[in-house]
Amino acid sequence: MTEVVATRIESTRLGTLDWSLLVDCAYEVGGARHENIELNVFHDVDRAVTEEARNAWPVGRRFTIFVHPDDPRSVSRVADGGRQAAAVVAALLTPLALAFATFATLLVRRSRTAKRRSPAR
Repeated sequence: MTEVVATRIESTRLGTLDWSLLVDCAYEVGGARHENIELNVFHDVDRAVTEEARNAWPVGRRFTIFVHPDDPRSVSRVADGGRQAAAVVAALLTPLALAFATFATLLVRRSRTAKRRSPAR
């Protein structure tokens, strides 16, 4: 199990102002203790909401993390390291990209057809 050692709130900019709740944690793997591992456990555009979420992460709280087998300092709060979320985003954006490409192709074809039909001067 992982234990919260400290928490802090920092502003991060990902296009817009965003407040992140960062947790420093410590855990043990194979007899070796790892400390000062930083995890972003919550973020919101409203600092007050982030401050409220901080109450759920007191020092000493224990929670589960998933450790990369080849690098014990590489951890994630989700079993697949967040790869599933990337796959979902890709799956959702693929139809949008195809629709955009189809629309662009139709505009180009329409423009070419209009140029062919216009009388030469």
